[in-house]
Amino acid sequence: MQIHLLNEILLETLLALLLGGAALSLIVGVWLYFHPERLFSLGQRLNQWFSTQSLTRAMDATFHIERPVYRRHRWIGALLAVSALYILYQLSFRYDKSATLRMLENHNLQLAGWLLDSAAFLIALTSVLTLAIGICLLIRPSLLRAFETWSNRWYRGGDKVAQLLDDMHHHPDRLAVRHSRFIAVLIVLGSLYVLTNLGFVAFTHGWGVLSVLYR
Repeated sequence: MQIHLLNEILLETLLALLLGGAALSLIVGVWLYFHPERLFSLGQRLNQWFSTQSLTRAMDATFHIERPVYRRHRWIGALLAVSALYILYQLSFRYDKSATLRMLENHNLQLAGWLLDSAAFLIALTSVLTLAIGICLLIRPSLLRAFETWSNRWYRGGDKVAQLLDDMHHHPDRLAVRHSRFIAVLIVLGSLYVLTNLGFVAFTHGWGVLSVLYR
């Protein structure tokens, strides 16, 4: 009952947001058609440029965990091994594919079966690798040195990502200025279409209609 009520509240909120967004788009479209210069002037005042370098800098930072891991290698190895064995036990003796497929009887069972098999295989493979790493850490951590040396590679991509995010793209603005009336008509027609359909749904069947459709 509580889950149904929560779904109803969320869906009604989504409906209200969509209606509000469509109404706002309609206002923008009408404004763009009759007074494009005022809308563009407002857009220029609202346009603010924020640098993302502070966010992407964390992507290029290196974090070394070798010392704390090797300092407590027995505890970490035992934890990894026990976790992997538990997952493998659940997959081998507790996992029931038929019961899971019965829960998805309204979906494509062939596709669902393939997805379940793929997920089970990936989980089992990851668990086996985790078990091997845990045993190595528990018994002889030096066996992982070669793998650690091979896997510890640093790829610098933050600068490229920051440059891509920090570049200002004025093509949509130029396109809007060049074809303001045409774009305004498209916005108005799209907004009216969304308002008509959602408004009919909301006021004909009540605000809880989306929860009914969802069921």
